[in-house]
Amino acid sequence: MSIIFNNGRQEHPPAPLVPQAPRGPSVRVVVNGKQCVHQGEHATVESLANLDPRNQDKRGRSVYLERDGKHTRLERGKSYPIQKGDKIKTAPDRVKGSPVGSYFGVKEPWRKELIRQQVANLAEKRFRRGQVELDDTCNYVLFHNFTLTSAWRQANPDSEFVTIMLLLPDQYPDLPPNGFYMPDYLKPPPGETHWFASDYTWGGNAASQGIKMQGWNWYCTHVAEGSWSPARLQRVEDWSKGDNLWDIMRMVTDVLTDPTAN
Repeated sequence: MSIIFNNGRQEHPPAPLVPQAPRGPSVRVVVNGKQCVHQGEHATVESLANLDPRNQDKRGRSVYLERDGKHTRLERGKSYPIQKGDKIKTAPDRVKGSPVGSYFGVKEPWRKELIRQQVANLAEKRFRRGQVELDDTCNYVLFHNFTLTSAWRQANPDSEFVTIMLLLPDQYPDLPPNGFYMPDYLKPPPGETHWFASDYTWGGNAASQGIKMQGWNWYCTHVAEGSWSPARLQRVEDWSKGDNLWDIMRMVTDVLTDPTAN
């Protein structure tokens, strides 16, 4: 590019116009349960995640494509063809790491109300055919009739539906749950390394021992540092604008489908 001097002052000519590649036709997809329009028939993790306003300008989002009964985790740096009606789900990135937070303490009233609203929303919209139980202190929630993923069904042919238990830290929603629990009679698929008969959530306190005695095993998975972003609340009802229990349950499905993606 040439340099221009005008009256002794250096000036830069305007940058040449760069032709824009055609984006192609738009495709209507469903992102986290909502109808969205993607520009172009090929998509990336970023372009799909950003269709949900909650994910815009956030890092650390995992994206999954559901099509024809298959659940596929999309990789960053790749382009994928998408079709009308594809279901896209996003969740915080996950890692296998150390636990944080405290459990079985006394939650503030606003935290309890937020948890009740999130659990009620999941019960109404995702677990309509099942049952959801939340204890009075909002320390744990049971999601009955959770559909096991194909690998776990193959290892447990008599257990298509199971109960998932989440323990909610005293600091929720500022901190997410630490892994999740399933009945201890389940057999893990070959090569599964995240399934434990013990847990590290409470350091072996009495509550921990009680959970173990009731027949639960712990699945070790955690939200990656910097990937959990709950809503900034002006009122409790604003919880849906940030990460919440919907994202955790999407992560549960993802990790049971592809445990190696940590």
